[in-house]
Amino acid sequence: MSDTTHNIPKDPIAALVEKTPEDLHPVPPVPSPGLSPHSPHGVLATPNHLHNGSSLSRSSSPPSSSSVPRYPVPSGIFLPSPLLLPGPAPSRVAKAARATDTMDLFVHVFNTKDGKDKIIKIIQYTFRVVLWADATKLLHKTLLGSTSSKTTSRKLRLTKAAVLYLLAIKWARTMVPQLSMFRKIMRMGNWMEPLHLLLHSVPVRILRSRNIKANILTHDVLDAVIELYNAIFDDIYLFFKLGLVLKDRPKLGHKADLHANYAWLAAIALAFFGEHSNLWSQARRHTRIAAEQALYQDAETLTPVQTQVVSDLALEQYKVAQKRKISLLNSTKLTCDLVFCIIDIFEANTHPLIATGTGLTSALIGYYKIYHKLLQARLY
Repeated sequence: MSDTTHNIPKDPIAALVEKTPEDLHPVPPVPSPGLSPHSPHGVLATPNHLHNGSSLSRSSSPPSSSSVPRYPVPSGIFLPSPLLLPGPAPSRVAKAARATDTMDLFVHVFNTKDGKDKIIKIIQYTFRVVLWADATKLLHKTLLGSTSSKTTSRKLRLTKAAVLYLLAIKWARTMVPQLSMFRKIMRMGNWMEPLHLLLHSVPVRILRSRNIKANILTHDVLDAVIELYNAIFDDIYLFFKLGLVLKDRPKLGHKADLHANYAWLAAIALAFFGEHSNLWSQARRHTRIAAEQALYQDAETLTPVQTQVVSDLALEQYKVAQKRKISLLNSTKLTCDLVFCIIDIFEANTHPLIATGTGLTSALIGYYKIYHKLLQARLY
């Protein structure tokens, strides 16, 4: 018997097993797993997936280079890609944490004197909008006209809105004058801070720093003098409204309010000048930063020192952009205050919503500034 007949095994299945898959059905090398063109939601299951490295394998060790699959995987079997599986939904704990942070910041704003004044001012001028809507009968037909209709799901919502609207009108008629007086009481004694600044801080700054700029010192002194004048006459008018002074001379009491408004107008003009200077300074800094960044844009490679310089320039540009944003908000708030102050001083016959809208906008911007300041202090 020849050698070839001697090497033939008795079991034909064993002969098939001893041969490699390449001997039976040549299989081209499979690239790294990727998305199949026939299934946008899966990855082609290679032998390595099914036998040596996938979650279907009993062994948790990674596949070695010597472990070659013994059997080809039929085409059409796909495994889901881990990159396409839906991620975990935001947990309730994370949502509760974000809500807690927002509420915590609100409490911090409310605990500050200026923050409490802005929140109460928002409520006050919101109620003024409600009173204006009640006086013009703007929402009566929409809300109150539906209360006598049949109770459907939509009519029921309108009925609840009508009840809230009537309740807001009732509160507004009572609370608007009281909130105005409450804010005046909160601001009582504000003249102490500018007086301390004029008597102590400014002389100390002059003695300690001989190189202080005259325009900065002049601006600070003028601001303190105007604020002192405004706060004193505000307190005089408050005492007049409380019946403590000038009971028999109401004209002098109203003149005190007029002098306080004139001082407020002067403070607005001075603040406009300061914000104008800030915007010009920020524009110059932005131009300088952009010119320095242009020096590194064409460079193919950067040294570690140059990389640090580029990073510092980007951070400085971000800070300038934030300051410019606050300056624009200040300018918008000052514009609203200017319109309101002119209407109050000259008793201009304008639409009542103009004064109410400017007051509400100024209060919202003031609240946002305080909120943003506390948020930045917490982050940085």
